[in-house]
Amino acid sequence: KKASKEIFKIFKCYTKKIEPVSIDEAYLDVSGSNYCGGDPEEMARQIRSCIKNDFKITASAGISSNKLVAKICSDWKKPDNQFSICDDEIQSFIEIVSLKSIPGIGKVNFKKCENLNMSSCSDMQKISKDELVRIFGSYGNTLHNLVRGIDNREIETNRTRKSVSVEDTFLHDLNDTTLCIQQLSILYTKLIERCKSSNVNTNDVREIFLKIKFNDFETITRQRKCLEIQLNEFK
Repeated sequence: KKASKEIFKIFKCYTKKIEPVSIDEAYLDVSGSNYCGGDPEEMARQIRSCIKNDFKITASAGISSNKLVAKICSDWKKPDNQFSICDDEIQSFIEIVSLKSIPGIGKVNFKKCENLNMSSCSDMQKISKDELVRIFGSYGNTLHNLVRGIDNREIETNRTRKSVSVEDTFLHDLNDTTLCIQQLSILYTKLIERCKSSNVNTNDVREIFLKIKFNDFETITRQRKCLEIQLNEFK
């Protein structure tokens, strides 16, 4: 954690527009920076060099004009390199990207895509927006843009964490109450771990929410305004 804070100090030498994603990942908006003659690739090289020299750890960097493509580029050259995509290259580049790299497509949704003969962004580009909404619900509207490399999210420099959550989607339905409670216990343990890693004091928690989505996509939620909750209270 100490190293993470020091690494973020390096980021601040190049821009003040920083959105932390985790203790070891962040988005930097350097579009208005005068460092390195305004060259983002050179900035990335210098940042990675400083991290390697000062902390003896490697870093990857992705450079592009939006969060989605920058993230994909960063993963493209892990663990110790960088990769950039210009605006006029995004359309051709995104076509070869696996749907696994698109936010919101986890293991379950990717399996659903494979069953529909879709594995890359170019495959999903052939599907109409209405059909994507039918398959993935309202998120289909967002997917329609993401698989074309379109991402209009801004850098959130003052993002305040108001909630911490964990969730899971199961390949097979949980038809037994005992199994459901077992999975709730596992999710609860993950939630506590995530609170600790996010520096969230569990004593400050005011409400806890439970959301369940059924195989027909019906969703129910329950909430309690108390600090300690027995799992069997959510009935």
